Amino acid sequence: MKLSEQFLNSLIDSQTNFLIRLDINGAYTFVNKQYLKKFGFKSEEIIGNNFKVTVLPEEYELCDTAFYNTVSQPGKVIHLTHKKLDSAGKLHDTEWELIALTDENGEVSVIQGVGHDITDKTDAEKEIILAKNSLEALINNTEDLIWSVDREFTYQYMNQAYMKTIEAHSGMMPQKGDSSLHKVFDVAVLEQWKNHYERAFKGERFIVLDENNDQASGQKFYYETSFNPIANAGGDITGIGCFARDITERIRANRAIIEQNERLQNIASLSSHELRRPVATMLGLINIFDKENFFNPDNKEIIEHLLKVSIEIDDVIHQIVDKAFTLDFFK
Repeated sequence: MKLSEQFLNSLIDSQTNFLIRLDINGAYTFVNKQYLKKFGFKSEEIIGNNFKVTVLPEEYELCDTAFYNTVSQPGKVIHLTHKKLDSAGKLHDTEWELIALTDENGEVSVIQGVGHDITDKTDAEKEIILAKNSLEALINNTEDLIWSVDREFTYQYMNQAYMKTIEAHSGMMPQKGDSSLHKVFDVAVLEQWKNHYERAFKGERFIVLDENNDQASGQKFYYETSFNPIANAGGDITGIGCFARDITERIRANRAIIEQNERLQNIASLSSHELRRPVATMLGLINIFDKENFFNPDNKEIIEHLLKVSIEIDDVIHQIVDKAFTLDFFK
């Protein structure tokens, strides 16, 4: 019996879990070495004291309720999650399974608890939640449209910008589980989007450019949408992640640059061809002008030709000015 008791105590003390026993008044009657090591107590500081010595005052009621439920339901495992103070005043998140044991008379004699420290787990979960919230805030503060669909083309995720855009077009705020193929759009558009999704479900990543008309202003606007397959751990594609961006201003800027370049090319052409010809003619006429005898009869004809050439030059200059300073040039 002594050997069995030693073996049992050795087994208890080698556990990584905490093991405690309380009497029916809530006083500690036993704590294993793992409990003492983790919380920095000596056995004499714990044994005989009420369990509240290691409980935060604001959690007294929580622990009292768990203790009452355990005592009133012998044999039933009661779960408790709460914070415990160690000897240095540091808090530990802990999880417990409590059970009341009865004696030969059926009376509750011992409340036994098995627990473990979940501080690292709790901190990791908090970091995950914080990261998730930060990511959600980032996603919902962008003007880009972000959403995902499953193989039934139903929504699995949508950011605020996307939901507001769909609401503006359909009159209804989309919800998770709704079909992404809204009936408000015409059949051709729906079929086009269905083909995009099916193409992505085959494993292809691609980008499409959509041109649309604003019914209110009548102006065209453009969206660039990327389709990205989403695979599970087994490599099976289960969804499609979509990212759409309004590139109207970029398209307009590109077109303005192209138009500007065309105008500059026209100006260069006018300068190099249309303007050079009459200037060359003028220079030639000046060279044959009789500077020694101004009243030479041939000078009169040369002057008339110079006037004509000047008018031609003035006309070309007006064309260059018109090309450079049209209102469209500055759009």
